[in-house]
Amino acid sequence: MRYKFIPFFILIFLLFLSLIIKAQNPESSPKVILKNGSILYGEILEKKENEFITLKISEETTLVIPYDEIKSISSGKPETIGLPMLKKNMNILYRDKGIYGTYAGGIGFGNAFRDVFFMLNTDLSLGYRFNKYASAGIGTGLHIYPTSGNVNPLYLEFRGNVGKKRMSPMYYAKAGYAVRSVRTGLSESFKAGTFFGFGFGYREYTARKFGWMYSVGFQLQATEQKWTQRIPRFNDQTGEWTFVTVNAEGKITYNRVVWTWGILF
Repeated sequence: MRYKFIPFFILIFLLFLSLIIKAQNPESSPKVILKNGSILYGEILEKKENEFITLKISEETTLVIPYDEIKSISSGKPETIGLPMLKKNMNILYRDKGIYGTYAGGIGFGNAFRDVFFMLNTDLSLGYRFNKYASAGIGTGLHIYPTSGNVNPLYLEFRGNVGKKRMSPMYYAKAGYAVRSVRTGLSESFKAGTFFGFGFGYREYTARKFGWMYSVGFQLQATEQKWTQRIPRFNDQTGEWTFVTVNAEGKITYNRVVWTWGILF
């Protein structure tokens, strides 16, 4: 009697063993056959019927394949696909790791010393992408303040994506120091200083090895300025207004909201 349930336990054991083998079987990996004869293996991250699929080949390479180039999609045994072969047959959409670059321009509005102002900016950065969610680098640019002058910031930046797909929200933060390049406006002396910024936006990679990005953020620029100011005064004895010239100086911080757009490469 005590051996009555042994066949039952053996059956259960074999069932679990078959499930484990099936789960570890690489035959379930997606296999994409292209019309040009190429065979690609990977993980399908995004699939839009009759338009494209996003296929992850490795930790560093992801492709977007149009439907009109696909012959069939099925399961198959993964194989190592050389990068030269991918470059020959498909456009690399983006890499999860590696060197990146950005170029962006924008316009901002804000206040400084109770005055409302606007500014123009262009920025160029270069860095390293650790994965889809985090990257770091350095950047520089030209920020134009028509009422005071132009500055060239040099900063460290951190960037990241919220999602894993080719279209995803993004965020950034940057901090550094800026130097004056041109003095304009009423300031007789204009020196730049600490620079800081952060923002949120949206990025989309295309099949031409680069992507677009759009963002809105906040930037702060500290400056030291000297200027001459005419202060009106009323003379009680003559009953007339007069002006007194005063030499002033102080630290002025430019706070502004900035809209930017640019490219990723």
